[in-house]
Amino acid sequence: MPSDVKAYVEMLYGGMPPPPDIVKTTLVHTLATSTHRLQIWAIRVGDPSWLEWHLTLHLPISSAEHNFPILLSSDGCWPHVVNTQAIDAVLEQGVCLAHFDRFQFAHDRPDGQRCGALYDHWPDSHCGAISAWAWGLRTNVQALMQIPALNHRKMGVIGHSRGGKAALLAGATDSHIAMTVTHNSGCAGAASFKIRDDTAETLMGLQATFPHWLGLACHDAQVLADLQSIDNWALLECFTGRHLCVLQANDDLWANPQGTRYAVARLKAHWESLGLGERLHHFTRTGGHAMSALDWSRAAQSLAQMETSS
Repeated sequence: MPSDVKAYVEMLYGGMPPPPDIVKTTLVHTLATSTHRLQIWAIRVGDPSWLEWHLTLHLPISSAEHNFPILLSSDGCWPHVVNTQAIDAVLEQGVCLAHFDRFQFAHDRPDGQRCGALYDHWPDSHCGAISAWAWGLRTNVQALMQIPALNHRKMGVIGHSRGGKAALLAGATDSHIAMTVTHNSGCAGAASFKIRDDTAETLMGLQATFPHWLGLACHDAQVLADLQSIDNWALLECFTGRHLCVLQANDDLWANPQGTRYAVARLKAHWESLGLGERLHHFTRTGGHAMSALDWSRAAQSLAQMETSS
């Protein structure tokens, strides 16, 4: 990881937990329906194992039965995000959808600073919940690399809101992830810290409302000021050479659409100078913060098209 990116990740997110030495996968359930195939996998890390969770995998019905691109979401904790409409929208594009509950790794409540399985295992860690959830995404990518029927070169991670922040961090720090999709991720996500409307979330507001998301250093006002001056360029530049898909609702003012447009335009200009402009996908709509079937479809279509064109 370049030194400027490492410094940014350390300051904002508290760094990243170390990757597990051993990741084991076991198929525990499979079901075929008229519309798709369902698999549930038990994922274990460590030897002896110190953490286990279930990863749910939805695969299209296809005579090929292999080589599917795949989107991985940590938003399995939110049934209003990963729902039937989301699954159908992804499968219609010939893409698999995998999801898990990120609360297995770090809890998500303002009074739960550094609570959850990763903090039990690494009690001296300074990382916030976003880092812990990104670790969950990266570890599930390792698990998916062991599962047949998938195109392991075409792995995408996707996340909504706080899950979009985690997806960005996971994608920026893991080159196995070919496409990263972030939806209405706002502050500490795809949006610039410097460019925003008055109603948009700020770093200071994020620290005050959700202090458990960020690293321990963000309790220091000077660190927040330093991050504000640095902006999120270092993180977004990590995706150069891979694919980044930014989904944003123009009327989701809290998630800073103005700052997202600025950050995407700046990155787009840089990538176009390198002949990589087509690898940056930016979709906007109206309709508020919630993730819609259209958002899922656009994400899956971008991954499917990358499958045929890259």
